Amino acid sequence: MAIGFKATITVNSSVITTFSVPLDNSHINLTFSDSTSKIKAFIVTEPTSVLRSANLAQDLGVELTPQIDIKTTATLGEMSVTGCFAAGDSSNQFKSIPGAIHSGSNAAAGAASHVHSSLYGHKSLGDYLREMQSTKPSDE
Repeated sequence: MAIGFKATITVNSSVITTFSVPLDNSHINLTFSDSTSKIKAFIVTEPTSVLRSANLAQDLGVELTPQIDIKTTATLGEMSVTGCFAAGDSSNQFKSIPGAIHSGSNAAAGAASHVHSSLYGHKSLGDYLREMQSTKPSDE
């Protein structure tokens, strides 16, 4: 797949045995398990996730994604158990600091909405969004 005029993306599922970056940070030297090597400007990886709180997730009865992340609503980070929220690397397949900050902010808003709505007998934002999703006409 080409991006722009010159850049291409390739997927290589070979095992990287070593990599190094020169002092000028101009590229990455990769060596693979078959002894071949490549020089790349950047690399992206999809590491296997391991939940440190797997027992907690299991005890709560929350759903997990096929990548072993906690399944949450995209908007607020609410888990499959109403009133439980997850954020950061445990709830997102893209492990990055900006993503963790974003999901943490959303989960905080969702949790605050849940607590306040419980206190005052209103629907939480999560309840409202679930209701809107269930009444949305299907794409037929």
